Amino acid sequence: MLNPQQKAAIEYTEGPLLVLAGAGSGKTRVITQKIVHLIEQLKVPAKNICAVTFTNKAAQEMNHRIGLALSHGNKKGLSIGTFHHLGLQFIKKEYKAFGLPKRFSLLDDEDARQIFKRILPPAIASDKESVFNLLNQISLWKNAMYSFEELYKLYPEQHDVIGYFERYQGMLRACQAIDFDDLIVLPVQLMTQNAQILQAWQNRWRYILVDEYQDTNLAQYQLIKFLLGPYTQLTVVGDDDQSIYAWRGANPENLQQLTVDFKNLKVIKLEQNYRSSGHILHAANTLIANNQHVFTKKLWSELGPGELLRVIQSSDDMKEAEQVIMDLMSHKYQMSTDWGHYAILYRGNHQSRHLERILRMHHVPYQISGGQSWFGRSEIKDMLAYLKLTCNAEDDSAFLRVINTPKRGIGEQSLKALSEYAKLRGLPLLICADHLALDEYIQANIKKELEYFKNFIMLWRDEFQSSDWPEKLNTFFNAIGFEAYWYEESDNPVQAQKKLERVQELFDWIKRLHEQKPEMGLDDILHKLMLIDLLSQDNEQDEGRVQLMTLHAAKGLEFPYVYLVGMEEGLLPHQQSMEENLLAEERRLAYVGITRAQKALVFSCAQKRKKAGQWVVSEPSRFLSELPENLIVWQKSASADPIYSKNLAQSHLSSLKGLLGSK
Repeated sequence: MLNPQQKAAIEYTEGPLLVLAGAGSGKTRVITQKIVHLIEQLKVPAKNICAVTFTNKAAQEMNHRIGLALSHGNKKGLSIGTFHHLGLQFIKKEYKAFGLPKRFSLLDDEDARQIFKRILPPAIASDKESVFNLLNQISLWKNAMYSFEELYKLYPEQHDVIGYFERYQGMLRACQAIDFDDLIVLPVQLMTQNAQILQAWQNRWRYILVDEYQDTNLAQYQLIKFLLGPYTQLTVVGDDDQSIYAWRGANPENLQQLTVDFKNLKVIKLEQNYRSSGHILHAANTLIANNQHVFTKKLWSELGPGELLRVIQSSDDMKEAEQVIMDLMSHKYQMSTDWGHYAILYRGNHQSRHLERILRMHHVPYQISGGQSWFGRSEIKDMLAYLKLTCNAEDDSAFLRVINTPKRGIGEQSLKALSEYAKLRGLPLLICADHLALDEYIQANIKKELEYFKNFIMLWRDEFQSSDWPEKLNTFFNAIGFEAYWYEESDNPVQAQKKLERVQELFDWIKRLHEQKPEMGLDDILHKLMLIDLLSQDNEQDEGRVQLMTLHAAKGLEFPYVYLVGMEEGLLPHQQSMEENLLAEERRLAYVGITRAQKALVFSCAQKRKKAGQWVVSEPSRFLSELPENLIVWQKSASADPIYSKNLAQSHLSSLKGLLGSK
């Protein structure tokens, strides 16, 4: 059944329409049902309808739902796709007007990066972070539709960067190629310059529907506006409270701009939420009310008040991870529910490492989304491979992973020769490394490196047989030479330092496991780690997994039980956002996190966190103080400092009222 607002949005066809769709209000259903209504009830040919989304997943879901409601014949010609799909469609049709060959090249990010590096000075081209930052700046300029002349006037201090941009575009043209941003920018530029092509495209569709409109940038907004002919009806669906992509050029003000560009704009608000309990929605409404709004709305639900929201307070970030996972496990077993019903959300990827460690320790299956798994990082895999090789000289996969890490000058042909030699004799690679007969297969200097490597591993195999083996881990690490290697290979010292810190965390974990069971040797602990890995993989289909993801990755998803961790100043809101006065977007990010929860929501915060090896005192997030007091239960750990309490958060808010404009 449709509610009255959904029904009104579906049936309205008398002019431009903004559907202000709150979280969990059924916006996807509204878009798909409106398309079905246009085709079945109003007899609009499907080829005259275009629906635009931001992700392939959203487009596929929309296509699937419409396919279930319509016969194949009725759906024929319907255009559903992303902005970039729409742009590609345009360029393929108008390639001659762009001076492109019919089979022009579309570059992915890596291709574009390689071309861009060719026009940079060597010192910059070799720095991955600099290349990334430059390309990101160019992307923002492109999507803001700046000409080179405008850029040179606006940013005189960045003439070098603008020059790189200009040469990069010239290189693309020489290669008869376009990049991802060009898919939007080029059609807008062409329709600005060519009235005939503009008119042809404005006659193409009678109805255009756009999802997630708050995430559009200037180029995307102009693309849609250009495609609107005198008889084209526009429906956009968006939520200004869920605009969280300003860092990549999204402009939530585009929703407000609709009221300027379309004087007869009708606004229909979808405020009934079908996802979350009443307490969760009340908290979300109260939080987001601190932001300024052009369009106001208030979510409500018929699902009942639900559980009170909780805040778990911990003495430090490691204790926070332990308490959150213990709370999650206890709830899971009490409720007899599935692991897949739980999500742990955080502001930054680095916050997952302690959570992962505790989850693995307790054999809890989990999945990382929106970021790389801590255990999947190359430095962790390399260190574990070395340790495995000292325990098992027959582990060829570990041997191959680390034989040239750090670099030893052992090339592919030498390894191939060693592999052939070992295969003929039915022996492991490491065992064969010092065989006299190997001299016939490889060069003397390579043979010497292999012999040294084998002796090194065998020496440490014996060292790790002693009772105090955990205390030798750091000595082993230093003997390998990883530190110098990482500082040499990393783009900057910060990256190398982070790798060192992660390996130290691995060693600390191994030592704790040994302290818990002193009878366990290194091989036993490595077996335990590998078993946990396999268990985590095997349980994916049967029982589901606890979902770990960033708040940005969680947008559009929902979970029965949500833990929002790291609710501290400097994390959420992020330190950079605090310094640049971008608190409104951080508050929207917290709002997105809160509205992912269906049945229960738990926050967590720590009194102190380790940063670059040093303890740093943390303060509770100001956003906790903006939530309704009567809906929050504060749970302090026994080890937490008494001063670290809600009163601190409340006083912090009071001191910042002027900055935030709170009432």
